[in-house]
Amino acid sequence: MVGLQFHLEMDGAGIGRMLKHGKDDLVQGPNVQKPEEIAGRTGLVSASKTILYTLLDAMDRRCSETEHTMFASGKGQIYRTIGD
Repeated sequence: MVGLQFHLEMDGAGIGRMLKHGKDDLVQGPNVQKPEEIAGRTGLVSASKTILYTLLDAMDRRCSETEHTMFASGKGQIYRTIGD
């Protein structure tokens, strides 16, 4: 299982849209970046993409090497799990 608390898929345009349309959601606090700090760090987009593709490639390899099992969630959705 993988859990992330950030969006590796974001690009410069997406960051700009988020800052433009979601500025009211950026409530200031000790762990919240200011909009100008976020806008000034778009140079990290390339590094984020590298991390994202590395993670996805590793997950794809893992899926290719293991048995895939399908099951119903009970909510009408089908999920794929990776067996050991």
